[in-house]
Amino acid sequence: MAHALIDTVAAFIERHALLEDDGPVLGAVSGGVDSMTCLSILHQLGVDVHALHVNYGLRDGADADAALVERWCREQQPSIPCTTVALDAEARADAENESLQEAARRLRYDALTERAQEIGASAVATGHHRDDQAETLLLNLVRGCGPEGLAGMRPARPLAADGSVTLIPPLLGGRR
Repeated sequence: MAHALIDTVAAFIERHALLEDDGPVLGAVSGGVDSMTCLSILHQLGVDVHALHVNYGLRDGADADAALVERWCREQQPSIPCTTVALDAEARADAENESLQEAARRLRYDALTERAQEIGASAVATGHHRDDQAETLLLNLVRGCGPEGLAGMRPARPLAADGSVTLIPPLLGGRR
């Protein structure tokens, strides 16, 4: 089963030309099963993958998640470079009059863009999969979005304002 998922991800990457250059890829890693699976598969495919974990400190288990990601990355052969950043989503939400979720997303995307540019990565990989796609479409439909929202997640979209970094969900071709 694991090889089938790896093959599915490899085919999705190839079909959508997600990793055209041989440069590093930054993995957005929460410590959850989806993002850890994405990081693991990219690593197994021989991609020069780096990890970025964002710790907002909002949950009791936030520090344990950070420790898990850091330890797992160290234990891989070869090890995966891992960076953890602490971000204050509550302060951002208050200062910008945003929801906590929106503030956290904006902070996370800014941190991912900055780290990707630091390491010369043109892509940031997330652990989103086909089941997330269905959820996104349903939520967008309920919100009454236009055609753009009904398209759901694309195989690649710009993350950096200048287009130098692309957000990719390599697991999008497979189910959880």
